[in-house]
Amino acid sequence: MSLTVGNLYHNAISSFNLSLLAGQDGLEHTVEWVHMVESIEVSEFLRGNEMVFTAGYLNDRPDWLLDFVKTLYKANAAALFVNIGPYIKGVDDDVIKYCNEVGFPLFSVPWQSRLVDITRYFSRRIIHNEKVERNVAMSMKNLIFKTGDRQESIKAMQRFGYVTDSKFSYVNITVESVDNDRHQENIRAMKRLFRATCRTKENQYHLADLRE
Repeated sequence: MSLTVGNLYHNAISSFNLSLLAGQDGLEHTVEWVHMVESIEVSEFLRGNEMVFTAGYLNDRPDWLLDFVKTLYKANAAALFVNIGPYIKGVDDDVIKYCNEVGFPLFSVPWQSRLVDITRYFSRRIIHNEKVERNVAMSMKNLIFKTGDRQESIKAMQRFGYVTDSKFSYVNITVESVDNDRHQENIRAMKRLFRATCRTKENQYHLADLRE
């Protein structure tokens, strides 16, 4: 049920003239949010799984973009969209080579395309997907714990692409609770690992927080 870089890119390519420059192997990266970043230092505040956009306002040296990409990759960003224009006139071969080596999706956006329109479009898609995931989680919780209206939960699961007579497996993972920030980071790391594992399988999967 999670949105991927590829999902969002293929749905927006014609509307915003986006071009994939490198990192095709990373199109299955999960996307949780969209963020504008212009400074390498600011990238330290990323949570992971963000689609990052930059116009390169602070591009002040030849190797700036390569260092920027490396920093985003280490921060577990999902992809980078570069606004080609007066600040970033093009993407060097060493940047493309690095992104291909590590599987980090790199896209170009023409200066005529307004970044605010692209980020708004992606944000709306992400928010809608989160609503769907919450509905799936609630239906799944009702079926597992035998609460609520069973038939309504089954119908809801069918609307989201689950087949009634399919085989399902339920895996419960408990993360030890420590201080709040560390606890949330542990959960995000666990989800990243689980998604990376599931992407190697053909089965449909869903991550649901059943604490509430």
